[in-house]
Amino acid sequence: SDQVWNLRLTEGIDSVYFLDIPTNAKKIAFSCSSENKDYPRFDEEKVKLEKMLSSFSYISVRENSLAEYLHYHLHIDSVVTCDPTFLQKREFYMRLLSNPLFENNSYVLVYNLVETEKSIVFAKQYAKQENLKVIVIHAGFRSKFHGDIDIYDAGPIELLNYINNAKVIITTSFHGLALSLIMNK
Repeated sequence: SDQVWNLRLTEGIDSVYFLDIPTNAKKIAFSCSSENKDYPRFDEEKVKLEKMLSSFSYISVRENSLAEYLHYHLHIDSVVTCDPTFLQKREFYMRLLSNPLFENNSYVLVYNLVETEKSIVFAKQYAKQENLKVIVIHAGFRSKFHGDIDIYDAGPIELLNYINNAKVIITTSFHGLALSLIMNK
C-alpha cells in the first residue's frame, strides 16, 4: 500500500515494491499509489513494469489516474480502492492509543512531509494567540523550521497520539489529514 510505486520517492523502480521475486504464491497489490508526475518515468520502464505487474493476481490502486494509466499504457487491469487508513473506524484507532505525552489540547501539531515556512509561521502565530506550544514532527532529518518541541522519531502509534491530543493539526501529509479527520480534529 501507500506510495510504493512513486518512482520519485523510491528513486526509480525498486523491484521489491513490485514483488519481482521468483515465487508460486499469489501476488496482490493493495491500494498502491503514485503521482501523475511519475507516468513519464513509467513510460521509460514500460516493458519492465508490464512484465512485473502482469505476474500479479490482483491489483488495486488509490488513484483513478493510476488505474487508467495501467490499463491504457501497460494493459494491466486494476480497481480503485480507498486508502487503508479509512478501512477502520475511530474506535479502532482509539484502542491503539497510549497515555498522551503532553496535556490534551495544549499544543499545535505540525506534521509536514514537505516542510514549509508558511506552516511553521502560521503555527507559531496561532500558538502564541492561544497560549499553546508548537510540536513539530519532522519527516526528514534536515529541518529548516523548528517548533517548541521537535520530534524526529515518532512511530505510528506516537503520531496517532500526537494527532489525537493536539488542539490543532497543520499538515501537508495526506495521512496526517486522514488521521486528523478520523480522530475528529
